[in-house]
Amino acid sequence: MSSEIVALYPEIEKLNIARITGSKIYSANLHSLERRRTDNLYSVIVDRLDFDDLIRNIAVNKGAELFDKNLSYDFVKKEGKKLGVKTKTPEGIKEYYGKIIILADGMSSKLAIKSELRSKWELKDITVSKCAIMEGENKLDYDLFYVFFQSYMGYGWIFPLGKKRFNIGCGSTTEIASKVNLNKMFDNFINNQYIKTHYLTSDYKTIWSGSYPLAINGILEKSLFSDNLLCIGDVAGFVSPITGEGIHQSMYSAKAAAEVAVNALEKEDYSKDTLKAYRNHPEVKNLRRVFKSLLRLRDFFFEENGKNLNEMLERAENDLEYREKALNIFFAK
Repeated sequence: MSSEIVALYPEIEKLNIARITGSKIYSANLHSLERRRTDNLYSVIVDRLDFDDLIRNIAVNKGAELFDKNLSYDFVKKEGKKLGVKTKTPEGIKEYYGKIIILADGMSSKLAIKSELRSKWELKDITVSKCAIMEGENKLDYDLFYVFFQSYMGYGWIFPLGKKRFNIGCGSTTEIASKVNLNKMFDNFINNQYIKTHYLTSDYKTIWSGSYPLAINGILEKSLFSDNLLCIGDVAGFVSPITGEGIHQSMYSAKAAAEVAVNALEKEDYSKDTLKAYRNHPEVKNLRRVFKSLLRLRDFFFEENGKNLNEMLERAENDLEYREKALNIFFAK
């Protein structure tokens, strides 16, 4: 995640984070483009469990009340109005009430479906990825992220986590993964001769591995709010259509939702007429605009089995003026 998130939550500095100051991307035919930052911005890699614990504790320390071992599954309703949420707990069903309910229960949200703000994801809206934390000798530059775009709509990555540890993985659309098999796609990537020749120099052991789905078609603009209800993060598609990055966007959607909720509480008006300000909040409005551009860019990149991306990076290798334009396309905010 970006250093902007560290600026929002400086407590992240207490974690064991790996700082990355550059990126190297490859097209399907292995033309490449590298960027090393010269400003004070950077990216960080942090263990997700540590990160989630930290964010939870920050919220609790600020006054949030935590109810763990609760699985939200439906709304408490009265005369058609959503008054709270129902949860399953080891002690039985519990109900929690609130003037404004913010759905932040991720990609597999049950409440988003129950709210009728959106339906279940269709296969065309989902990408699936598999990654692993591995340990072994390597030739990685520890200041760089590595991204390997494929001829199909998807990419692989390697993120250094220290001298002998790295995060490696790949992902693609559900449609492609169902034909190729995600595990096979992952094995093909980590055993690719270019990867093994240039980056991984010996046997390595897997510390952890896992698979997960992501939404890939941008923000669900018609599914962001209703009476006393807001949707943030993965629930509403705040995931980059090209990279699958979601933490940065989720944080800013949460910030926007919080500001709109505070205003609604002050006005004592929790109707959708008040909460619609969330969709037009400057942070959300900017992300909506950026995502629309990324969707068009993604479709352009992967036309004819990645032909356009291949040609762009090949030209960037030989034309310095064009290289600067390409850097702005890939790395500008």
